[in-house]
Amino acid sequence: MSLLEVNNLSTSFDIEGEKFLAVNDISFNLKDGEILGIIGESGSGKSVTALSVMNLLPKYKAKIESGSIMFKGKDLTKLKEKELCKIRGEDISIIFQEPMTALNPIVTIEEQIREVLLTHRSLSKNEIFNEIREVLLKLRIPNPEEFMKKYPFEISGGMLQRVVIAMAIICKPSIIIADEPTTALDVTTQAEILNLLKEITKDIGSSIILITHDLGVIAEMATKVAVMYRGRIIEESSSLEFFDNPKHPYSKGLIKSMPKNYNCSNRFYSIKGTVPYLTEEINGCEFCNRCDKSMKICSVKVPFDIKVNEDHRVKCWLYDKR
Repeated sequence: MSLLEVNNLSTSFDIEGEKFLAVNDISFNLKDGEILGIIGESGSGKSVTALSVMNLLPKYKAKIESGSIMFKGKDLTKLKEKELCKIRGEDISIIFQEPMTALNPIVTIEEQIREVLLTHRSLSKNEIFNEIREVLLKLRIPNPEEFMKKYPFEISGGMLQRVVIAMAIICKPSIIIADEPTTALDVTTQAEILNLLKEITKDIGSSIILITHDLGVIAEMATKVAVMYRGRIIEESSSLEFFDNPKHPYSKGLIKSMPKNYNCSNRFYSIKGTVPYLTEEINGCEFCNRCDKSMKICSVKVPFDIKVNEDHRVKCWLYDKR
């Protein structure tokens, strides 16, 4: 049984009085212990998907138009803000991509982590201190008692990211959404953070939705992959199947663009063109104008989900047997 089921979710943004879909009729599920990697270029709708699940979209600008987000038998799109506040942090938590803006610069690390515990747990002052100390030790932060008293501006980017992870895991949530958790970090620190995240979530039994541009991170971390393009999930499969047998021309282009596939006699491979703006009207497949394999039907009709096998689906007319 799935821990999280997203069914036909569509999320719109208001742009100069008109509604445009940033997430367009997507469906996916997440089971216990799974790590779902969501990949795609900037503007594909990855972060909007995460914010839709958490219901953290700006109310004045964005709206979930249709679909359901089922978590433990509850549809999160139907819950009131008070009910959602109980779920956020305790059952589903999020690691934002920029820790410096996610943390309050004038509040100590201890106070910021304590706030999460006070919201969801009834603990004494001493118990809270011990919980914070324990989670910082799990994240391999030396001298946690001294570290707690520091402010965000006194700490390096790698350590700040550990604080954000500490806030996300301290209540042992069922699901952790990691939105580009290593973007602002150097390569060595990235590897450390990812290893810690994998190790700790396995220890506390959390499932992860990992949003990233980095296919290397997906190959290292994810058990399942969903490829997004202009608001749609255009391919979904196991991680192993995705890298061994990608089907969508866009997926193939992303893999071909990886640095490991660089040929020293040529330039790095890149997919031609850019992701169309939300305001551009497209009748058929959104990737049609960038695709080397496009056919006449691609420009007039949106492809539907085609099953490659039990765990692999793709939205592409190339695989329609008719």
